[in-house]
Parts: sequence; structure tokens; C-alpha cells
Amino acid sequence: MKKPIKIALIALVAVAVVVGSIYYMMMPLPVRMTQLYPQVAELSFTEQGVVVAENTVLVFPLAQGEINGLYVQEGQQIREGDALLSIDDTNLHLQLAQVESGIVGLQAQLANLDVASPHKARLTIHQKRPARRAAST
Repeated sequence: MKKPIKIALIALVAVAVVVGSIYYMMMPLPVRMTQLYPQVAELSFTEQGVVVAENTVLVFPLAQGEINGLYVQEGQQIREGDALLSIDDTNLHLQLAQVESGIVGLQAQLANLDVASPHKARLTIHQKRPARRAAST
């Protein structure tokens, strides 16, 4: 084959490829049509996640004890002064009774001291003082 025929054949193939590509790009795409009807849409959904509080305050009781009742739930909003829980205070009452009986006993001892001594008993506290160091020169 001669060289001009080869060039003409390659040019013809190139033109055929370009024309075929243009034809393929210009072909209409298949479209599926659907008829729409007006209806009421449901506006509810279910989600899962974790809710994080914006403000968190740690609460510590003034006394220890077993919790009798819990009056709030997690995440509930509360105000200052609201009762959150109740604590069994039986042990505190027993401790108070012990302290009160100790006071009564000490008062009785003090009364015995007043009766036994014609002069009022005088208690002094002696405190050991540190020895003074001699000044060095």
C-alpha cells in the first residue's frame, strides 16, 4: 500500500470514531416518569443518641445514710430548694443521743466537783514552750 492510502484510511477511521462518539453523546437518555399525587406527610421520626446536659452540678449530702426516697429523675429540671431525696437519719439520732448523754454525764461530774470542793475547781492548761536558743555571734 501506498503511503497516501494509509493516511486516508487512518483519517477515515478517526472521523468515524469522532462521528460515532458525537452520535452516542447526542442520543436521548431513557427517562421513567411517575405521577405525583398530593398527600399529607407524617412528621415523626425515631432517633437514637445521647443527650448531654448543658449545665451539670454535683450534689453532696451533709450527712451520710441510706437513701429512703428519690424525688427526681435523671435529666429533670430542678430549682433551688427542691427536695431531691431523703436519707435515713436513724444513725444520726443515735449519735445525737450519745452526745447528749455524754453532756449530761459531764454536767454531773462538774456538779460533783462543785459539791466536793468549797472552792470552785480551776482548770489550767499547761503548754510546753520551746527552749530559747542562744544567739550566736
